[in-house]
Amino acid sequence: MKFESLCNELFFELFEYLNGVHLIRAFHDLNFRFNKLLFDHFRQFQFDFRSISKRDFDFICQQYLPLIIHRVTSLSISDNEETPNLFHHLLTYGFTLHQFTCLKSLSFFHKKINKILTESIYLIQRAHLKLIQCYYNNHEDELVDLINNIWRLPKLTHCYLDFEYAYGRLFNRLDVISSSIECISSPWMQCSSKDFQNLFEHTPRLRHLDAIFYTVTRNDLLKTIVPTLTKLHVIFISASESIMINLFQSMPNLTKLTVQLFIYHLNGHQWKEIIVNYLPNIKLFRFSMNFQSSIYNAETEKQLNELLDTFRTSFWLDENHWYVRCHWDSQDIIQNTHIYTLPHIFPYCFDRTRKPRLKLNGWCKSTCPNDQEFWSYDYVRESPLTREIEDWALSSMRFPKIDILQIALPTHESIWSIIPTFNYLTSLTIYIFGNNAQSQLQALIDRAPRLYSLAIRNDSTFQFLQWNIRSTSIRRLDLMQWETENHLYCNAATCFTLINSLWRHQCEVLLIDIENRSIIIDLINRMSNLRSLTVRCYDDELSNSHLSSVQDEFIDWLKICLPSKCSIRRHKPDINIWVNKEN
Repeated sequence: MKFESLCNELFFELFEYLNGVHLIRAFHDLNFRFNKLLFDHFRQFQFDFRSISKRDFDFICQQYLPLIIHRVTSLSISDNEETPNLFHHLLTYGFTLHQFTCLKSLSFFHKKINKILTESIYLIQRAHLKLIQCYYNNHEDELVDLINNIWRLPKLTHCYLDFEYAYGRLFNRLDVISSSIECISSPWMQCSSKDFQNLFEHTPRLRHLDAIFYTVTRNDLLKTIVPTLTKLHVIFISASESIMINLFQSMPNLTKLTVQLFIYHLNGHQWKEIIVNYLPNIKLFRFSMNFQSSIYNAETEKQLNELLDTFRTSFWLDENHWYVRCHWDSQDIIQNTHIYTLPHIFPYCFDRTRKPRLKLNGWCKSTCPNDQEFWSYDYVRESPLTREIEDWALSSMRFPKIDILQIALPTHESIWSIIPTFNYLTSLTIYIFGNNAQSQLQALIDRAPRLYSLAIRNDSTFQFLQWNIRSTSIRRLDLMQWETENHLYCNAATCFTLINSLWRHQCEVLLIDIENRSIIIDLINRMSNLRSLTVRCYDDELSNSHLSSVQDEFIDWLKICLPSKCSIRRHKPDINIWVNKEN
């Protein structure tokens, strides 16, 4: 059967699974029938602009977006190094968020909070809203205005707020009552009781909440009951049992509770009392507790066994079938201990600092009747591996769905059993130590069919380029040396090696340190599919300067030398170039 013989209904189902960018690239002007299907009949375009080329973006904005803007249901916009100034360019083409009348989901990534964004958000008709890894430059009033504008949106139900360097006091300055918001996720925003108090008072329909809770004083207590809240994911920083009880008392209808504790911990009897007395409707309960045991002595292991025994009562094992596992590193100076419910459901191992806290060949016990169960950590997406991977060799833990991996090479052969499959891996950062890493790196890449980004650290760029590593999937190459004290810049010879390697045609996104600015021109002209270039240049006088200059000589030089449709941005200490080679 020929592809074109399929009925229109099947094509519409297929189109719904495709990013609008890919949809237009695949079917644009293929024939009259597909043009008719796309632009006369298809009703739900989803545009994810996060990895779009400047050429494709300009083409879509000029030729197609004016025709289908009223049929766009999902929009994702990023302002990182791959698509610098994208939102600005969207506005420059004359579009506003108000024109996306059918928008159901809007996501901003890496966007600076400013007056333009604040005013644009206010124009949204209806949407699930996500602001992910967004930031602001000490202008907190702009961020407060943004939050209040979000709360004014009459049909917004789901809100994800991820601001760098933001604190819950923003919720304390809420002065607008939302008539629609039901779900809030602010996983990196620290909130006090007063912040929660104000948030609850201004969000009366709140059902789901994800946030960090910290206390200022023991008298800093909640006084509001939130009967609508049924699902809570909370991280407690320096909490106490009474403070947690106060929070849970205000949420009598919770059915799903996920708790992360740092420094402080509770035993099984204490948790039972809280659940029975204050959380009568709980159906799903999960926790993770990280704390430091006392300096090692003969009683420490006994104390941990006694702690585990409090989770072996009929309440835990028979009534609810809730099991826990405990790790303890007796060789560690600070005696890290980690205890959590099974299965492990957190994206990091073992805490949100994204750093492993334990050597997993240490003391480990669980309350599970079958100790062979729950060793597959399917929810962990970011690698907990360090240079001491051999410390993991004796552990039964497996991580089959790792998405982001940082690792030093060469490494212990146990990596192939600890991570049994690399099918989910999209981002790999490697630190090269010695000449025996090439075969392991190639073997790892061969097992990672979805690998998109490869980063090379510790001044190993030239060594890596000599290896002639092959990949069918990698499109992003990061050769910047972020962590070295004596910063090394790639000279013309190293860049010549790069330009004449396999990466010349395959690399679409490149991040690199260079000795002089003329290399930029060579990279853009000779790397055929390059759509984004980020550089730190040794002869850029402003890159390491704290001074600002209205007249940026380096940017002015780039504007003269590069095609006019390139978008150029200084983002100290980097220069971001969104490449369009057309003039």
